[in-house]
Amino acid sequence: MKNDATLAFQAVYTGRSGSVRWEGRRVTDEDKFRLFMLKRVKSRMADDASAFASDLRSLGLTGMGAQHLEKMLNATPQPYDWEMGEAFVNAP
Repeated sequence: MKNDATLAFQAVYTGRSGSVRWEGRRVTDEDKFRLFMLKRVKSRMADDASAFASDLRSLGLTGMGAQHLEKMLNATPQPYDWEMGEAFVNAP
């Protein structure tokens, strides 16, 4: 068993092809993993643009412009499959 910052895990498989290596890991504490995903990974998945949104809302817009702006700011695009892995790997 190894410890990767905050999560204890077991390596369940490894592989190598040329200069590329990989390792599959199983987290041994489900509750800690759930908290890690909720506190660290989820925040990285949600692009917090609240300051930018506030700046945009303060612009002098017509009623139609404001309506379109709110529609764009409230849109939640579907994340790409790879984004979850990136958020997980780069979580502090």
